[in-house]
Amino acid sequence: MDLWFDDGREQVLVDYKTDRLERAEVEQTAKTYAIQLQLYSLGIEKWRGRKPDRAVLHFLRPDVTVEIDLEAQAMDRAFQLTEEFFAAQSSVAFPLKVGRHCSRCPYFRGACPADLTAPDGPSTEA
Repeated sequence: MDLWFDDGREQVLVDYKTDRLERAEVEQTAKTYAIQLQLYSLGIEKWRGRKPDRAVLHFLRPDVTVEIDLEAQAMDRAFQLTEEFFAAQSSVAFPLKVGRHCSRCPYFRGACPADLTAPDGPSTEA
């Protein structure tokens, strides 16, 4: 969380992202970060008694701001993902979820069986 403020009308949560993106990549990339802001919002709600009115991702390159959904259904999903994470951690069950993100992982092509041979990123076979 980079910034959280109350301007007298609303509480706003802002997270700045330094990814080097093309404008066409922003929407999809924002989806991968949305859970992060939703979890921050849940934490603020627990601490302060109410969640922020708005949450935004601001991508510094290409200078684009994206609103993140804080409606009940999205927040329920964020909470559910947290519960799934803790359940997986307790059972030490972390199924492989191959995707474009694999190429940024330090374990890729080492300890991990993910494969980036497909032209559009990692294959789904692992």
